[in-house]
Amino acid sequence: MATSYRVGIVGCGSIAQRHTKAYQSVPGFHLAAATEPNTETSRAFQETFAIPKMYADPIEMLQKESLDVVSICTWHGLHAPQTLMAAEHGARAVLCEKPMAVSLDEADQMIAACQASGTKLAIGHQRRFYPGWTEARRLISEGAVGKPTMVTGYVVDGLLNTGSHVIDGMRYVLGDPQPEWVMGAVERKTNRWERDVPIEDCCLGLTNFAGGAQALLQVDLTAYSSADHFTVQGSEGLLMVAPDSLRLISPDNSNGETLPTLWDTHTQSAAGSVGFESYFHIAYTAQAQGLRAWLDGEAGYRSEGTQTRHSVEIMMALYQSVREGEVMRLPLEEGAYPLSAMVAENKLPLRYPEKYDIRDPQRRTWIHREAYDRMRADGLSHPEIMATLFNK
Repeated sequence: MATSYRVGIVGCGSIAQRHTKAYQSVPGFHLAAATEPNTETSRAFQETFAIPKMYADPIEMLQKESLDVVSICTWHGLHAPQTLMAAEHGARAVLCEKPMAVSLDEADQMIAACQASGTKLAIGHQRRFYPGWTEARRLISEGAVGKPTMVTGYVVDGLLNTGSHVIDGMRYVLGDPQPEWVMGAVERKTNRWERDVPIEDCCLGLTNFAGGAQALLQVDLTAYSSADHFTVQGSEGLLMVAPDSLRLISPDNSNGETLPTLWDTHTQSAAGSVGFESYFHIAYTAQAQGLRAWLDGEAGYRSEGTQTRHSVEIMMALYQSVREGEVMRLPLEEGAYPLSAMVAENKLPLRYPEKYDIRDPQRRTWIHREAYDRMRADGLSHPEIMATLFNK
């Protein structure tokens, strides 16, 4: 008889819905319980997904339910303590949303706790299951662009949020090389927060990897953004990477060649399960399929906690580079969140001190969303938009 894994969901927002739909699409998972402090959200989640038992407190759920898998779908600052909590209560696996943690110390605590309890720690970088990204990884390893030299990406909405996906994706397609050093630049003139964590208005980071490849990431410096697309430049070509397609430009074909992408074992299963609703949902379902295979004994997982720690280190090193005014050579010694430290040290003085949170509706109501979105569509960066809104 096939093993069935009991799943508990912590936090019932939009990401939890994606996790739940994925689990329900993969044979072998049983949604046993969920926890959500907001009564209305809890009731709606239970009705939508037919969850047998709802709790307001995650500790109570962990104490009363014998859970094999715990999906942590809460805000950034809760990821570490709730992962530790799940490991302490005997979960066989934790699937924690990105970013893994808001400091290197937190990431290390999560890894140590899960190793001590025998808990498999997976981080929600579901984009690693995009067929385009996976095929790009294979092609690059086989020399399609020669020796990789530079990966370039652009995102909005903060380094910890969408930036974490692209940093993880850049490493993934390059074959997960070891980062060697990071140099960063940060601006924070407005009191910007994201999910109750202080973040930058914009930043720029350059990472050097073992083997010589580099990654350049722009965050909120341009209206152009995609956490799904980036380019890989090599000594013999350029590869444009997308979730479900690739375009290779080479000396033999300066106009570029569109390459087919292949579904691997997990994405084939996921695609069949969701009927190609979209590649994004396919990626979430493939993530669950990969987790199921890992639990069943398959070696390794694409986004293990030990792998994702590198992305956390890169982000923290970017901030610490600004704090110290120099290139940060890894391993990084600073264990805390350097941006918070810079705020406390007044190294990032505010021009506009009014606090706002881009993901908390109660703290962003004063922002004219239509005006913001219109200016974004017109090509303004976040700092330019906020300066305009504050000065009105």
